[in-house]
Amino acid sequence: MHLSYVCSARCAFCSEAERMRTFRRRRVTMAHVEATLKHWMPRGVRAVHFTGGEPTLHPDLLAVLQRCAALGLRTGLGTNGWRLSEPAYAARIAPLLDEVIVSLHGPNAEVHDALTLRPGSFDRAVRALRHVSRPGVNVVVTPASLPTLVDTVRFAVTLGAAFILISAVSPEGAGNDAYDTLAVPLSAWPAAAEAVVRAVGDEVPVRFFGLPACALGAARARSNDLYWSPRVTVEWAARPTGARLTSVVSMKPDRGRAPVAACADCPWAKACAGPFVRYVERYGDTELCAIGGSDRGTTPPQP
Repeated sequence: MHLSYVCSARCAFCSEAERMRTFRRRRVTMAHVEATLKHWMPRGVRAVHFTGGEPTLHPDLLAVLQRCAALGLRTGLGTNGWRLSEPAYAARIAPLLDEVIVSLHGPNAEVHDALTLRPGSFDRAVRALRHVSRPGVNVVVTPASLPTLVDTVRFAVTLGAAFILISAVSPEGAGNDAYDTLAVPLSAWPAAAEAVVRAVGDEVPVRFFGLPACALGAARARSNDLYWSPRVTVEWAARPTGARLTSVVSMKPDRGRAPVAACADCPWAKACAGPFVRYVERYGDTELCAIGGSDRGTTPPQP
């Protein structure tokens, strides 16, 4: 659930930038939350992940989490860590969360803050990670941060990361506006993904989001597509009658992604959502290929 469309950062790749401009003044109320839960819980929803914008800027987050706890729902939070870096705030919020994912886009302030466009955000994220037990870490990778990716992952492990999600830039919002400068070439990903796996081993689970399996080389079993579960995204959307809080059901991780011709003969085709359509429109599909060799005829591993 996109709980807020305001944010304390200005990330260069923010997929929500356009919606934040459009719906900044729209507030998700407790009544909205109650109505959403009332609708979806009878349909099998047992967990809620709150995102934004920056969900910790919502004035009623504590009450929302308390309500979810009373209903027996698991709760998660995706955050830049700015407010969770405050000890008193973290002490109130963290105990009500089953999962906290903090964004960490570099191993130091020079790399991280250059991407968030908010000085001090690296220090805040690090402090937040230290205030949370077994946090998840989300790393969005651009050409500028790719050379330090292994160092970022190693640093996340020292901060107690329970899992690490490495994300390609999504061609939405600011990520789409500057896609030519923000997208890492698919041909660069196999070596990068394999280096990450060598650095971490089996110490911490690492997953790769927004990338076709063939772009991950020997690390393809770490594709987040294999671990995808159906979900409902609750977000503001413009309608002829005005803005409405809408629910979008996703059965596959195919938002903005689609297979290409090379995918037709790939044994991973059913599990992999393919590349971003925007990437193929801009750069073509010559970097993609059916997974073959010793893998031909096999199926992806089961998570």
